[in-house]
Amino acid sequence: MKFLLPIIPIILLLVSCHSNSDTGNTGIIARVGEHILTKEDLASALPPELNSEDSLIITENYIENWIKENLMYDLAKSNINNMDEINQLVDNYKKSLITYQYKEQLINEKMTVQTSDAEMEKYYKENADKFSLETILIKGLFIKVPVDAPQINKIKEWYKSPSIKDIENIEKYSLQNAVNYDYFYDRWVKIDDVMRLFPAPWVNPDALLRQQKQVEVQDSVFCYLLNVKQALFPGDTEPYEYAKPNVREMIINQKRLDFLRDFENDLYRTAVDKRMIKRINN
Repeated sequence: MKFLLPIIPIILLLVSCHSNSDTGNTGIIARVGEHILTKEDLASALPPELNSEDSLIITENYIENWIKENLMYDLAKSNINNMDEINQLVDNYKKSLITYQYKEQLINEKMTVQTSDAEMEKYYKENADKFSLETILIKGLFIKVPVDAPQINKIKEWYKSPSIKDIENIEKYSLQNAVNYDYFYDRWVKIDDVMRLFPAPWVNPDALLRQQKQVEVQDSVFCYLLNVKQALFPGDTEPYEYAKPNVREMIINQKRLDFLRDFENDLYRTAVDKRMIKRINN
């Protein structure tokens, strides 16, 4: 720790915390060199609604950490040997941040991000290769009933049938007897979401669903029944209704890029016309 000895006098001279001179009308409660911590800074940094005991501890810890941070910063700044490079990085980051914020402001103020169904369907058809499934999707029907439920043999027949009458029978039966009933013949569901409804994970859902459309599992308490009306597998093209949110997002992102590109091109042309650009050839 010998390397700290030379800066001890500096610390004693620069650090002032809760001193009478700083806590008067100025509102300053700590000072390290050119860095100042005010009551307003402290109030905005601390969480609201602290009790008095917690407030005192947290306040003292914050002030101490603030002092240490600024002492280390000043020491580092006076000893580091690549400040020019750091300043360039800071300038580049500042420029990028300001530009990004302004682009977002432009988009929010000037750009229309609405997309029509016709536009989305056209994009989907023209970019089908971008919508390849990575998981199994199914449409179907799931029922979970107690093993001692009445007429359980009937429900085991009905759930396999696509007829409207049998589906109505299932719905009526489920109101009084089913622990869980989900009809999703009309929408695509990820297989992982369905597998969570069963007491244990499936070993190979891809192979299973390619061979059969009904899955029956029973434990000591419940009977789990799944009828798969339709299945799509990894590598198949995502159905439009499933891909629709991604299609909309892709179109919006493309519109954002096009808008910013056109804006930058217009800005450049205007600058050229007004002779605001000077190119110096070496």
